[in-house]
Amino acid sequence: VKKWQTKGGLDSLAKGETDLRLSSPRCEDKRWEYWRLWTYQFTHMGAMQVFVNCLLNFVAGTLIEATYGWMATAFVFQAGVFGGALFWVVNDAHTVGLGCAGGSYAMIGMHLADLFLNFRRKQFRTMLLVVIAVLVAVDVGAGRGALEEEFISMSLQFGGAITGVLVGSVLVLNKFGCSCLCVAFEEAQATKSDASAFPQDRKQKRNIWGSKPWSLRAKQAYCVIVALSLLVYCHWFMAVIQSEGPINIHEHHNGDSPWCWNAQFFNKSIDETSWKCLRCHTVECITHWENTMQLLDPVRLNFCSEVGYHKIEI
Repeated sequence: VKKWQTKGGLDSLAKGETDLRLSSPRCEDKRWEYWRLWTYQFTHMGAMQVFVNCLLNFVAGTLIEATYGWMATAFVFQAGVFGGALFWVVNDAHTVGLGCAGGSYAMIGMHLADLFLNFRRKQFRTMLLVVIAVLVAVDVGAGRGALEEEFISMSLQFGGAITGVLVGSVLVLNKFGCSCLCVAFEEAQATKSDASAFPQDRKQKRNIWGSKPWSLRAKQAYCVIVALSLLVYCHWFMAVIQSEGPINIHEHHNGDSPWCWNAQFFNKSIDETSWKCLRCHTVECITHWENTMQLLDPVRLNFCSEVGYHKIEI
């Protein structure tokens, strides 16, 4: 194993007990080991993943902490870690989740929410979009080049970004949107205008987007409702759809069976020239194939995805 692909962190103290997975290599159910949705952030796969995540945290997090404070920054980061894990459960379910990319992308998502809500007032908005695009490109390129396939998944990043957009929208609206006279106050201070510059009728007061205060509360409520709906759906999917074994939303839509173990075998009576893939979701299935096939080896996910599966269950 290459040095930059060495797994290290909290999981080194309890191997296989803190990373993000739905089952063990022998198909033991790990769904309700709930701490994994949080502890996986403390284990990384190699120095490159650590470096890229630190880069994302520094670049994306510095401005957020300066604007909202460390408590809000920490909250968004941890919400992204949790949201990224839940998105991984639904969208992936078969790789092993590692690293704090969910939290890093949550801060990127908060920047996107700020851009969307404050686009006209935002300075250096084009530069910020370019910086975000470069950071994402570096992260994707580094992940593809340095990580083994078992640990490559963009689900954590997507889930963290979505969480950052939703949570960030609430925080941005709460900090800027509800101060209906903040812009007028700044202008009044700059021009030393008198109190007549301020609108006297409460109904005429506008916030920085030209919306009434109640509409801001509606936007906040919408973000909260969407976030809670996604939270409930992910837990329902994990409890009901994945009750027989790991399966992601794409496999479920295609009518595939759950699976938690795959391998390749060679049998001349089936194919004289190539190896075939099989997969199982029970210990009995694994034992059956281990006792039946003499030439049985582990296999990478992408190989079986390309050639298909000869057998899925006993």
